[in-house]
Amino acid sequence: MNDWVTTAYIDRVSLSATGFYRPELPNIGYDWKTGEGRALDYYTSGAACSEVEMDIITEQYVVRRVDIVMDVGKSLNPGIYIGQIEGPFLQGYGLYATEELNFDQNGRLTTRNAIGYKIPRVTNVPRQFNITLLKDSYNPCAVYSAMGIGEPPIVLAHTVALARDHNSLQERY
Repeated sequence: MNDWVTTAYIDRVSLSATGFYRPELPNIGYDWKTGEGRALDYYTSGAACSEVEMDIITEQYVVRRVDIVMDVGKSLNPGIYIGQIEGPFLQGYGLYATEELNFDQNGRLTTRNAIGYKIPRVTNVPRQFNITLLKDSYNPCAVYSAMGIGEPPIVLAHTVALARDHNSLQERY
């Protein structure tokens, strides 16, 4: 360890730095009273297609393949963006396809643990999981032309539930 790091540690001096981005563009700004304006310029969009294999006798299904295309602007680190798409997609898969909230007669939640509350498992990860970041996308209003990512891929997971429901399993779910 370098001497200056040790000295900073002993003297309890923080060696971290932070930053804050405040856009100076005239089209950014939101009036919470009127509900007008643009709160930010990090909007993103995407599309997904899920291939779901079903056994309509046993009512079991397996997600064989998922293809996602996301517009994230110019990514400084595509690997981080891909991880930020995979995680929320699986979270959405649980939300739309495996999780079920059950309540007793008094309104108390009865599915409060992993025994009764079926979150996605590693076996629920699609066998083939393809994520493509849209090329040559540009966001002139964002830092380094990047777009926000995080929760948006949750919505793309509805493709699993739609495929399942389209094939006559909606009565069960």
